[in-house]
Amino acid sequence: MAVRREVLAAVWKNTPYTMLELYMEAVRLAKIPNSLIVALDKGTADHLSARGEAHYRKPLEARGGGRDNHATSGLKFKVLVDFLTIGCSVLLSDVDVLWMTNPFVGGLYRDSDVEGMSDGWDHPTVFGHNAGDGNLRLHARNSGMFFLQATNESLRMVQRLSTRMERESTWDQSAYNQEQFKPHFGGHTAVGVSTRVMSYFCNMNSKTFFRFFREDASLLHGYKPLSLHINYHPEKLQRMQDVFAFYFKVTGP
Repeated sequence: MAVRREVLAAVWKNTPYTMLELYMEAVRLAKIPNSLIVALDKGTADHLSARGEAHYRKPLEARGGGRDNHATSGLKFKVLVDFLTIGCSVLLSDVDVLWMTNPFVGGLYRDSDVEGMSDGWDHPTVFGHNAGDGNLRLHARNSGMFFLQATNESLRMVQRLSTRMERESTWDQSAYNQEQFKPHFGGHTAVGVSTRVMSYFCNMNSKTFFRFFREDASLLHGYKPLSLHINYHPEKLQRMQDVFAFYFKVTGP
């Protein structure tokens, strides 16, 4: 259910559901009422129905029938078209994001078409720096967690990205960044979305947390981020379980 015509949405397909369950439990503990899962297959929809979780089913297949994470991830742009078309702003989240706090209460600026988290870990990598050759260098905006306001520009961007995912063999994160930051790409002109980078300490990636944040006792024990995205580590579930246990003070059996 949307609050103020805003919703937190995650997309899922295929078993097992262990990571999805952990994601949903964190959302529940963070007291985020306007959250739902978009089920891309019947099995996931049935699983969510049995749990009484807010969801809707949208059967989709990736280009070429791929079933890995990258293939499934590219389908999210078609889902986002649904929300923006009806005037609902959406905070898109991969299920390897652990939410600690309700992001809709003081966590969003709402002054841009796109607010997105960064793969950077400090000011130069997040906000950009001059590499000495006259070019601005920064790390990519992550396509696994971003907020889209229901604007014409946001809608046109995800419509274009949805089409590209159907026709091109490209990584969704590359295309997501190209459409935001390249004025001309692939023979077309960018739609011209306004964009803001999220605070890398509020919406944290796992490199920031495990390489830097974890080593600072005063930060680790005195500050809780809004979210933590396990995007840098391949052992996603194990890292999620450790972070979940730490922040939600889960004890052993």
